[in-house]
Amino acid sequence: MKISNITIGRTFTLLLLATIGLWSCDEDKILKETPLDFYSTANLYSNATEVEQGVIGLHASINNIYTNGGQWTTMLKGKGTDLSYDGENPAGSYWFTNWPVQIIPTDGKVKYFWELCYRVINRANTVIVSIEATEKSDQMWKNDPNQRELLLAEGKFFRAWAYRILVTMYGDVPLVTEPVAGPKTDFTRAPKTQIYELLEADLDFATKNLPDPGQEAAPGRITKGAAFHMLSEVYLAQEKWDQSISAASAVIDGSFGYALMQERFGTQLGKDDPLLGGGDVYYDLFRYGNQNDPANTEDIWVVQIEPNIDGGGNHQGERMWGPAYYRMGNDPDGKRAIVGDNPDATANIYLSTFSRPVAWNKPTNLVAYTIWQSDWDNDIRNARHNIFRDWRYNNPDSPNWFDKPIDFVNDYAEGQRNVLRDTSQYIFPFYMKAASPGIHFKDPNRSGGGSNHLDVYAMRLSETYLLRAEAYLGKGNKDLAAADINEVRNRAKASPVAAADVNIDYILDERIRELYTEELRLITLMRLGLLYDRTNRFNDNPVANGGKGAGIQPHHNLFPIPQSEIDLNTDGTLEQNPGYN
Repeated sequence: MKISNITIGRTFTLLLLATIGLWSCDEDKILKETPLDFYSTANLYSNATEVEQGVIGLHASINNIYTNGGQWTTMLKGKGTDLSYDGENPAGSYWFTNWPVQIIPTDGKVKYFWELCYRVINRANTVIVSIEATEKSDQMWKNDPNQRELLLAEGKFFRAWAYRILVTMYGDVPLVTEPVAGPKTDFTRAPKTQIYELLEADLDFATKNLPDPGQEAAPGRITKGAAFHMLSEVYLAQEKWDQSISAASAVIDGSFGYALMQERFGTQLGKDDPLLGGGDVYYDLFRYGNQNDPANTEDIWVVQIEPNIDGGGNHQGERMWGPAYYRMGNDPDGKRAIVGDNPDATANIYLSTFSRPVAWNKPTNLVAYTIWQSDWDNDIRNARHNIFRDWRYNNPDSPNWFDKPIDFVNDYAEGQRNVLRDTSQYIFPFYMKAASPGIHFKDPNRSGGGSNHLDVYAMRLSETYLLRAEAYLGKGNKDLAAADINEVRNRAKASPVAAADVNIDYILDERIRELYTEELRLITLMRLGLLYDRTNRFNDNPVANGGKGAGIQPHHNLFPIPQSEIDLNTDGTLEQNPGYN
């Protein structure tokens, strides 16, 4: 469904009062508040349409996280881990650039993700409890008795989505299954086992009651395929290998009709960007309009963007993942090196193709170079049109340098360049899957200003294959793990991996090749307990901790409980995670 970022009115009125962690520190004022009227689960929804508005409100909340979250989104997607660091300001003091300084109980990021998830949970609980207070025979469902279970399943899916992030990031967390309608100060941390029991129950219900793919009310609504995919990951987190394999197989081998795309398709056929010079099936997966194309058989859950309605959203894809090439300054002759930020310039193709990135995520050398070495020329995911590397001086007024490749080391005299900014902010490989070459609907003089309107994959079939490969590896069956990995690699024209070479590092590297800019990398690494290990080995922010690991420590595999939650929880105990006292 094309979900706009409009306020759902009654859906959110209760929730503004009911978010864990948002209470004022002035306890006297809290005690003196006397609400004259309020919404409760007894009067919030009076008919099925209003319940569905509540579910659409959940979609809107998640859409905002995946699309308009900006820097927050980049952190969930791996900024500051083995994937990338803040290229715009590698020495900054906020965006996972210095783990010991920033990831502490009083840090705003720590509190942000906690509150974000509990807001979603409280909204989901409001929907769930409201629906469960009715029967299928209730007058509310007279037009479609099956709608009750369908909407309940969507509510439970979103509750599971949020709890999956919470339990992965913080470990034991408060288990809340009822709407919180006022100040509550006696929370306790439930064991992870209880959280996972709820996740399994919610997702099992969702797999039984959500519609089959293709039967959903509109694109973007949740289907059984998405529930099975998430359930597979939930089982992986508990090392329940057989159950994880079964859930993933329901997606891969079941009757839903999913299949990896093998041939070019979609709205942009015959319109490949001239600067990129070509395309392929992987390129097509990420072109405007193709995520919901009926021909696309590997989209499982697509977060919707709508540029042409009131409140319609956008995706800050270029801003997040591309280099700020237009800030580079002058070429060796003192002429402006790249004129792509000037819409009146003779050579403005860079602007049309790349829009106006801000370098929020500068890929590590692992992502930009190392993982491609064995198949540099044949893996289509590394082709020019999928990862652009051919940066050239493009100012026609500079004849000595026009159309020559940019080489900071050899082109400039010593001291002429800002070495740090050259390759951290100005020029680095740009993954085109996050960009929308030539198609932007806002700020036309700057080709979108770094924002586009691509729908965003939250789940794609290639990830399901890699989840099942991980489960096979956990079970000790490397042959079947390699077979699943090779389904993904074969589509990419990459060399197959031998079973003997499959290990968790290989799977994580393959996830980068296939899912960079898509997966919630922070959650993947924390789930595996490898956030410290992989970040310490591969994060090469040149400023932080001598260019190695951004100072990350083993205890950062879990975030601390926000100190504000501990302080306000005066009638209960929220114990702090080890390493943060």
